[in-house]
Order: sequence, then structure tokens, then C-alpha cells
Amino acid sequence: HRLGYDPTIRRLEYPGCWEIDVPSLNAPEADPMQKFKVETFYSNTVIVSADRQFGRLTRCFLASRQKPESNKQVGAMKHDVIIKDAWPESEKDANDDKRDEVAHLKTIHTHMPKGVETDGTYPTLEAGGRVCFSRDPHSSESEDPDFIEDNTSSLLGDLLVDINNSESSSTEAPESRKKGIAYRVHKRIATSPIGEPLRRLDSILELIIVVADAMRAHHDILEKCKILHRDISNNNVMFSRTEEGGVKGLLIDFDHAIGVESGSRKCHQQRSGTLPFMSVNNLENNGNKRTFGK
Repeated sequence: HRLGYDPTIRRLEYPGCWEIDVPSLNAPEADPMQKFKVETFYSNTVIVSADRQFGRLTRCFLASRQKPESNKQVGAMKHDVIIKDAWPESEKDANDDKRDEVAHLKTIHTHMPKGVETDGTYPTLEAGGRVCFSRDPHSSESEDPDFIEDNTSSLLGDLLVDINNSESSSTEAPESRKKGIAYRVHKRIATSPIGEPLRRLDSILELIIVVADAMRAHHDILEKCKILHRDISNNNVMFSRTEEGGVKGLLIDFDHAIGVESGSRKCHQQRSGTLPFMSVNNLENNGNKRTFGK
């Protein structure tokens, strides 16, 4: 484990695909092993690779619930979810993790109305959570295996200096961040629908429709769920094709989102988002009132 081996993603040489375990949403609350239940998906396509040694190390896979039984079936695999695997900075206690994408998507699913025009304009959570695995890969659940959560503490032990969630200024990192390593947790989620990038749109009219859909989703999620996305960019606005050939915008990537109090316009000191799309007020770190909320 400390050498980077991840037993929750396995390469199946035959039929030639990846087998990926994702924390389950369907385990009963009374089950003490709930956090260790998984759903298994299969992927033949990596669309984002982790190309560095430090940071979030985000990887994305197109995947299916159905296990292929041959090379031919792998080639014809129909993807129904996208799996995001990453190491975001987090709180040690999951209940205190205010930027947990799984929690945000659960809240959105609960509070957003169904059967309206915003359906399909934000992700549906299929599975997801903190990645855990057994210290003994040969044990079974009936043997009460010794599970551990995959995080920087379990990886580095006493080498870790926990400086996570320090209140930094917007212009430079806190001194503690220069001396240690932030506390990160390995998280994995599966969502649907699968979006396509904006460059694949066929016209300016389609672009207008897609952006309008995404902004409507952003507005309604803020108003109804009290969740602020905080990372709007061209990479986080995607689209899907309808059966009639039209387009629908899709706002993705809620792992920078935070919950906000009704009507709150509090300025958070830390900067988040993609630089070309960030608020000028945040870039300047000024005291101007923010425009979200009523």
C-alpha cells in the first residue's frame, strides 16, 4: 500500500479491461461494515490520467456495470457511468468534510425537483465515497477483515504533518503548508449521465442552449440546495444529446462546492476555481459584497 499499490482497481488481462470498486450507496444503515461495501464497474477507456506525483491525482474512466466476457464485448462496451478517482484535501472525519462531492450530490438529489427542465443538467450519483480496503486481501467479510481508509495518514504514518484546512490568504500559501503535506483522502465516485466536451457542439445555438442549461442548474442548486459550485469553467460545463438529437447542458464537478447559509454573502479567504473564470472580487481579495443569494 505505501508503495502505491491500489487493490481496488484491477487489470483483467482477459478480457482486457479494468475492474474498479466504487463505495456503495446501497448498504443498510444498520450494517457496521457499511462503509466497506462496494459496487464493481468495468472500464476500457481512461479519459483523464494522473500525470504528476503530487496533488489531487484525478483520473477519470468511462465504465459499465456489466462485466464483459470476451475481447469482443470489451470493444463493444456501452458505457453508462463516468468514474472519477481523486485525492482531494479533506477533513479526517467524513462528517466534518464540507467539500465532499458525494454529500453534495446526495443533497442535490434530495432537494432538486424531479420531472422539470433541469432534469439531466447535473450529475446523478450512482456510487461513491472514501476508498477503503482490507490489510489482508485474502480475508472475507465473514472474518471481520481489518479495513483501512486510503488517505495520506495511512500512507505516510508519522511522516505526515497534517496542515489541512488552514485559513490561508488569497495571495500565498500558509507557512504550515510549506513545511508539511496536506491531509488528503482517496475518493471515488460514479455518476451519470456521461457528458461530452463543448468542442463537440455543432453550432453557436447549441452552445447557448448548453450554457443556459448549466447556469439554470447552478442557480437552482444554489437556491434549493444551498450549495455553491465555485468552479465554473469550460471543462465543468458539458452536454448530452437527447433522443431527438437536441442538446442539454450538464454542470459537473462539485468537489470544490460548499454549503452556504440562506442569503449569506460571506467572503471565503481561500481562492478556488479555474483562474480564467474566477471572480475578479476573489482575485483582488476585496471586500465587495458577493452577488449570490437574495
